[in-house]
Amino acid sequence: MAETILYNTVTEILKKLGSSVLQEIGLVSVAGNELDKLKDTISTIRAILVHAEELQSTNPEVEDWLEKLNDAFYDADDLLDDFSTKVLRRQVKRRNKRLKKLRRQITTQNNKKLKKVRNFFSSSNQFAFSSKMANAIKAIRERLDAIAEDRKKFHLIEKPIDMRVENTKREETHSFVHAGSVIGRNSDKMALVELLLDNNVQENVSVVALVGIGGLGKTTLAQLVYNDERVKKYFELKMWVCISDVFDVQLSVEKIIESATGRKPENLSMDKLQEKLRREIDGNKYLLVLDDVWNEDREKWLKLRDLLLGGSRGSKILVTTRSELVATVVTDSVLLYHLKGLSEEASWSLFKQLAFKQGKENPCRLTMGREIVQKCKGVPLAIRAIGSLLYSKDTDVEWLVFKNNDLSKIAQKEDVVLPTLKLSYNCLPSYLKRCFVFCSLYLKDEKIRKKELIQLWIAHGFIQPLYGNQQLEDVGDLYFMELLRRSFFQDVEMDQWGEVISCKMHELVHDLAESIVRPKSSIVNANAENITESTRHLSLDSCVNLSGEMSTHLVRAHKLRTLKSPKVQVSNKSVFEKIVSTFKSLHVLDLSHSGTKTVPNNIGKLKHLRYLDLSDSCISTLPSSITKLQNLQTLKLNDCVNLEEWPRDFKKLISLRHLELDNCPSLPHMSSGLGQLTSLSTLTRFVADSNSLLSELYSLNNLRGRLSIIILGREGSSSRWCLKNTTVEEGRMERTNYLEAKEYLKTLELCFYRNDDDELLLEFLRPHRNLKQLMINFYDGVVGKPLECI
Repeated sequence: MAETILYNTVTEILKKLGSSVLQEIGLVSVAGNELDKLKDTISTIRAILVHAEELQSTNPEVEDWLEKLNDAFYDADDLLDDFSTKVLRRQVKRRNKRLKKLRRQITTQNNKKLKKVRNFFSSSNQFAFSSKMANAIKAIRERLDAIAEDRKKFHLIEKPIDMRVENTKREETHSFVHAGSVIGRNSDKMALVELLLDNNVQENVSVVALVGIGGLGKTTLAQLVYNDERVKKYFELKMWVCISDVFDVQLSVEKIIESATGRKPENLSMDKLQEKLRREIDGNKYLLVLDDVWNEDREKWLKLRDLLLGGSRGSKILVTTRSELVATVVTDSVLLYHLKGLSEEASWSLFKQLAFKQGKENPCRLTMGREIVQKCKGVPLAIRAIGSLLYSKDTDVEWLVFKNNDLSKIAQKEDVVLPTLKLSYNCLPSYLKRCFVFCSLYLKDEKIRKKELIQLWIAHGFIQPLYGNQQLEDVGDLYFMELLRRSFFQDVEMDQWGEVISCKMHELVHDLAESIVRPKSSIVNANAENITESTRHLSLDSCVNLSGEMSTHLVRAHKLRTLKSPKVQVSNKSVFEKIVSTFKSLHVLDLSHSGTKTVPNNIGKLKHLRYLDLSDSCISTLPSSITKLQNLQTLKLNDCVNLEEWPRDFKKLISLRHLELDNCPSLPHMSSGLGQLTSLSTLTRFVADSNSLLSELYSLNNLRGRLSIIILGREGSSSRWCLKNTTVEEGRMERTNYLEAKEYLKTLELCFYRNDDDELLLEFLRPHRNLKQLMINFYDGVVGKPLECI
């Protein structure tokens, strides 16, 4: 994926060092020549990167060359970030100066401060700053020139990079519309149901193992059986638990209890858990599905099985696994069901549904399709991936090129799924490749929330607008849906309006993503053996302790750009400070659910930071230094129940696009000047009182999704102080509707607390007609007229 990283870097260079930015910091005369030389070097390298990527899998020298190139461009990108941040800080100061002048509130003290600003950007300082940047650009350019010189020995040729969005509005593929349909598994279903209903066994509780290679549809078949009417009538209790690759007895017991009761057991000892489990299952004829088991340790299995033996006669445990060894650990050969590939006709039927548009099944493609299906060897996952890919190929020539060139690369070995899916990855446009492989940072079977994923993509610059002022979030949504249609995501969850909320990745697809990015991106366990100096993205699982030896391992990856560590304990302030001081290139820092009590003052040094998640932490305030994060785009503070104070000058975060504040009951009001953050597209909670005025909402017309407005009043007094106009320069009157221009809002909640003028307030809060859901709580006014206005 080297060329995708480079293309992204080139785009960022052009954006950050475009003519408007050059004029902003006065670099045209001093650094212009070095900038032109750098652009020439990048253009030379860019032209041959596609070919280099094709060769790297078979030529270690090319792979090493690309690695050096990647490091150089990462450093170049960080350098440009340094300078663009200085520009942003100047813009903040100029904006503040303009606002003070327009409000006619400039005092003598303010004049002195403005003088300091002018002095900072005086001609002498501009020249010194420009010279410094010119030297830095020259050093980067010479480093790239030296690397580029080595390309000659590889005889690389120029190949174009296709950055188009491929008709994202085309007809939806069958794999997306009929995601739950199953073809060719009726006989397997009947056979497996008979095994589960067989009462002619010696033990009260017996285990049936469903075995097959990755991608055959073991989980799908288990789901079919689980929901069969005969199975429903036969078993008194049914439970479904996904085990995945971590077999922990206590965790498994917790999941089984949760499935049986619908409630997750909280903070129970193992002794209490086993008591609760036996109370739920003892004496019941139950079916327990343990999906995706990898454990090969019989002792661990026996510890769990012993807790499950209290079921009445006929109880069954259905285990799905890829491994024959796992199957022999949990059961005997009599109750072992080997899942085979689909029959030729079933494979062809599935392929036709996915690959052909209506009316496009010409004889040429039908013949090629038959050949392609034969090489998929009956693996449903491979058929779905390739079928969905070919759906976007509109000509016979494209099909022929795929069949003759790409499909021939499928390895002729027992497990062909990963190589097959690699073909699907290879055929992705470059703008989707980097987005897909980034998903490797999610744990297997972890729910991937679409909105969060798009925010992370944006934080790393993976999303580029297609035209004009197109919202990055809208482009990211197109990227996400494209990957979904190509079968890289599954288990889609939708909201009541049919919008995708979340998804998961099949573990095989997750394996594919990991195989592509390793070692640059890794999920780290307690051993931390896979951390290297070249690691740029890390996700820590919940068993990691960020202190002691683990901290030493992490320091290796000092150029880290992503640290995703939800649920990892970072309650020690010194650990947080060390993260900030060590990983100065961080773009994404996720410390949600970590128990963080204090945000260190040095967080302002993370000048590259775009995404910060401190949700479900114990913080009560944010340090003033956080306002130095001029590049910050996403700030998540959900479930920070102790948060009660905003930093002064929060309005300096001019790049902020997403501010999430769900369940922050201690926060009395919003930060003054929030209305100046006009890039905000997410604001989940707004609290209005005498310190935070409703008029702050007026300019936030890019808001989308969900907004909850809490209006705090005082019993027996007027609430009109909520409506005071705080943006004099726009010349608005007090009686203004603050919501009517917010056409992208989907859900609006209005909460009134102890106000005497609720009817008056509603007149100022009439939403746009595009709103899909309106909730009004604690409203004491007359229902008729005000609600008619809304």
